[in-house]
Amino acid sequence: MDMIDMLGGSIWVGAFTLAFVQAALGQSEEWWGFINAAYFAGTIGGGLLVLALARIIGRRYFGVMMLGMAGYGVLTAVYALNSQPYAALILVMLMGPFAELAMINRRTLIQSSVASSILPKVLSAQASMMHFVFCISLLGMAWLAEYIGIINLYLFAAGLTILAIAAGLLHYRAFQDNTVQRQTTH
Repeated sequence: MDMIDMLGGSIWVGAFTLAFVQAALGQSEEWWGFINAAYFAGTIGGGLLVLALARIIGRRYFGVMMLGMAGYGVLTAVYALNSQPYAALILVMLMGPFAELAMINRRTLIQSSVASSILPKVLSAQASMMHFVFCISLLGMAWLAEYIGIINLYLFAAGLTILAIAAGLLHYRAFQDNTVQRQTTH
């Protein structure tokens, strides 16, 4: 699920964002900075939102993660189809909280699904694999942007997020909290 999601996530690298700003929004380079700033403002707000909603989220990590991914995927598709610069700023700002809901709850699920003795190995292996996938994705997305165009690239990335959701749903059992199971066996 992480790998599929990472394949699409590389579209937010500066070169793709700049190409989108110029081709789809018809704006100059400074809008690349505006888009990035709006996204990061959204992620900061998203982190604060997750903190504020911690009690409400409770142990519903999987459902909240899926909600975050779905919101992010839908907003990415709407962003791809949008040609209004100020609407694009709002859309990327709204993406931030959804991205944070997905990321924070995914990390929490991984941490609670793995025995603490092997967690460093799992997180290290995951980080290495994600960096590798990101590198491959950059190359693939650069080629794909030339082939299908920047707008379709963003739509493709939104589709990858939906595919990642499907993978998560198919492998739901892997996200089960093993904390209770570990406590009863020790």
